[in-house]
Amino acid sequence: MDSSAKDDPADLPAAQGDRGETPYQKALAHHRAGELELAVEQYSRAIRLKPYAPDVYNNFGVALRALGRIQGAIACYRRSLVLRPQAAGVLTNLGNAFRELGETDRAISAHQRALKLAPENSSTRFNAALALRDGGQSQLALKHFQKALALDPTNHQARIEMGLTLLKTGDWQEGFTLFETRNRLNRNAPSRSDIPMWQGTSLAGKSLLITAEGNLGTIVMMARFAKVLKQTGAHITMEAPPPLIGLLELSHDIDRVVGIGEKVSGIDLQVPLLSIPARLGTTMQTLPNQTPYLGAPVSASLELNIEPGVKLAVGLVWNGGGANAHRRFGQCHLADLMEIMALPGLRTFSLEPGPTQGEITEIGVQDLIESAGSKAQDLAQLAAIIEQLDLVIAVDSIAAHLAGALGKPVWLLADERAEWCWLEDREDSPWYPSMRIFRKSKNEDWPELASRGRKELQAILTQGG
Repeated sequence: MDSSAKDDPADLPAAQGDRGETPYQKALAHHRAGELELAVEQYSRAIRLKPYAPDVYNNFGVALRALGRIQGAIACYRRSLVLRPQAAGVLTNLGNAFRELGETDRAISAHQRALKLAPENSSTRFNAALALRDGGQSQLALKHFQKALALDPTNHQARIEMGLTLLKTGDWQEGFTLFETRNRLNRNAPSRSDIPMWQGTSLAGKSLLITAEGNLGTIVMMARFAKVLKQTGAHITMEAPPPLIGLLELSHDIDRVVGIGEKVSGIDLQVPLLSIPARLGTTMQTLPNQTPYLGAPVSASLELNIEPGVKLAVGLVWNGGGANAHRRFGQCHLADLMEIMALPGLRTFSLEPGPTQGEITEIGVQDLIESAGSKAQDLAQLAAIIEQLDLVIAVDSIAAHLAGALGKPVWLLADERAEWCWLEDREDSPWYPSMRIFRKSKNEDWPELASRGRKELQAILTQGG
């Protein structure tokens, strides 16, 4: 559930067939039509013709950021601000770009400058709140979300993000209620509009479809609620993306698993996966957290090579393969975990998806860690691999959620930007009793966090020896 900040482009015209005559007019038209590469090409030409036009640089930056070229966007925003220092919208855009790179302090500084110039702008407040939350200032972020909503009650995204912030602080009752605002957005409209929505009424004798939401880790985390709903007398059908279907089919609490958007019949009611806690009035005190609630198949082909003398078999995840890993995890690398791999008596396995042997070989640790996650064709097979381990050490990833759902010991490596489900300032997780959270402070690097983990592992190995 990644949060998307909103950039502030200037003077984008309505999409029309007329592309205009000047490069800047052409760039604006391409930009509005979503033709970003063409827009970038024309912005570049416009800058050569008008090197002192701040709006050109700002919009050029917006297009570059949309294409993932963050450093280029930052350069454009800075040039625009040199030409027009009091542009609140450009400062907001600069803050958003810094936030995407994980440079939280710089993001907050840019947003604070924007707030001084445009304190009554709802979007300015909203973007500042996102950066403050990333910086561990959730209470201040909540005040800005509230102000953003007071300025613009139709700012539904501010209400959603306020809900997520409340969830992160532990106020689940109000947080889940506000998070329901996402269902008002067109992009979250139910794909099966002919099936009534479950609002918390009795499910005895009913057939309920749980529709998929969130990433793979979120679905694994929320799959626990299938048991709660089934115990009310409901027949449970759960929607899932392909990598999860085999795993969820192993659950005794889910009667049927279907692909996302797959045609189904005989369904009385439906509910979005992330709406279940609100419908049940879930709090940290009432959260169903008994594990394991998912199981794993037995597969001889996935058997790990764990020598008899190994004291601890440990799975490692340093990136997780997520599209926003650079933002959420501050670019943790395998090399950052070298201290853990160096411990005698430890056998480490990479649980990273896809091929990782190149990275392993590049730093010369192929004798210390074996690539195991790349062998898994789906999450059921990854679960089979994790079941053979004594411990999983992972950044926020599907492997961390899966280990927790299986009841396996798992150490989560997190920082102040961690997802809402990991809360704040806690070493444990209400979601997974077998989880321990190692939190990276703002001034701490990943190797330093790994060093703390190594000391804990050394103590365990010493006691076990």
